[in-house]
Amino acid sequence: MSSLTLVTDIAQWFFTNLGLDFSDLEVTVQDEEQHIYAVKIHSEDSALLIGLHGRTLEEMQSILVQMCENALGSFCLIHLEINDYLAEKQKKLFAVVDRKVDLARKNGIDQVIYELTGYERKQVHAYIGDTYPDIETKSIDGDKGRELHLRLKEGIAPTGSDTPPPISLKPSKSADIVADLAALDLDGANI
Repeated sequence: MSSLTLVTDIAQWFFTNLGLDFSDLEVTVQDEEQHIYAVKIHSEDSALLIGLHGRTLEEMQSILVQMCENALGSFCLIHLEINDYLAEKQKKLFAVVDRKVDLARKNGIDQVIYELTGYERKQVHAYIGDTYPDIETKSIDGDKGRELHLRLKEGIAPTGSDTPPPISLKPSKSADIVADLAALDLDGANI
């Protein structure tokens, strides 16, 4: 029996024995040598299968992986998709990332995305690397766990036009020094 057939049989048995309505069970091989499979189903009971913030889906995926690893006798990875939930979640995540990139480009200020899973951070790192050559990302430990920071790469100027040019600290002529000092507001009214 092929590993694809075995994983398909296990997935079919697993979802049938949950007692929930589902249809269109599809199992595909993403990497046969590494035992990586995608399992997709459609269900009217998707809220029960996905759970709050996808937690039930993650737990079911973990159980399905354990069952398949026991049957195959080796490590495997299962990507479980129910009613395209993860694809929609990724689409929303990338929309947030796109807005953060726009802000970073406009004002040059580092942008932070909080509360991402390790897998989501990995997706964002790859997405930024493939899509935005002027942006860099970094995961940093924060107060609430790992944070994903994105910013303009060194040497890239922000595109915002509402910032005045900096005052030169090394003017070329003495008359320029007087003009630069006159531009300074020592009372702080124009700062």
